[in-house]
Formats: sequence, C-alpha cells, structure tokens
Amino acid sequence: MDKKLIFFDIDGTIYDHDKQIPASTKTAIRHLKERGHHVFIATGRAPFMVSPVLEELGIDSFISYNGQYVVFEGEVIYKNPISAQSLEALLQHSETCGHPLVFMGKRGCALPWTTILLFMRESAA
Repeated sequence: MDKKLIFFDIDGTIYDHDKQIPASTKTAIRHLKERGHHVFIATGRAPFMVSPVLEELGIDSFISYNGQYVVFEGEVIYKNPISAQSLEALLQHSETCGHPLVFMGKRGCALPWTTILLFMRESAA
C-alpha cells in the first residue's frame, strides 16, 4: 500500500461539538498511522493552539496559519512570517484607526501597549 498524506481540520472534524476528541477518532487516527500514512492537522490556528490536539493524538505533522507555518515529523519545513516592516506598518495603521491588534507567534500571542491602553479606556467608559 502507498503511504498517503491525510489532513484533518480540528473543529467539527477532530473535535466534536463539545470540543472533545471522540474515541472513534482516536482509533481511526491510530489505525492510519499504524498503516504507515502521514497524518496532519491543517488549521488556521497558531501552532501553540494546536499543541494539545497533536499531543493527545500523537501527531507530529501540521499546517497552521492557513499554510504559513508547516511542520513535518516534528521539523519546520516551511514558514512565511510577516516582515518586521509590514508589522510596524500594520501597528501604526491600527493605532491611527483605533483598532486593537494581537500578534500571534508559534509559542503564544502578545498585545501591543496601544491595544492594552485602548482596552483599558473602553473598559473604564
């Protein structure tokens, strides 16, 4: 049998409506891996948001950020980060427009001070 690359989304595919992974899903993924297939998670989420699913299912390959960060068998094989110059322009634009902004990375997320200050002002009003 030829090895295949098999991709799963998280919500509504891996997770049920209660955000749990059914036993049948765990069994199916285990069987695919036992047969030598490469099982991936494919999601728009950040890598740190995918980690619990990967760990629970024993999956070491995933595509995150809608294809902008790809890991195959635990190794990063593709990444396409936004340039620092573009991030600075985006931050300046968000400040000008008064829109909050969140930066996401592979290990977590961060709020620029302008977003925190905007949130504090709105909360106090």
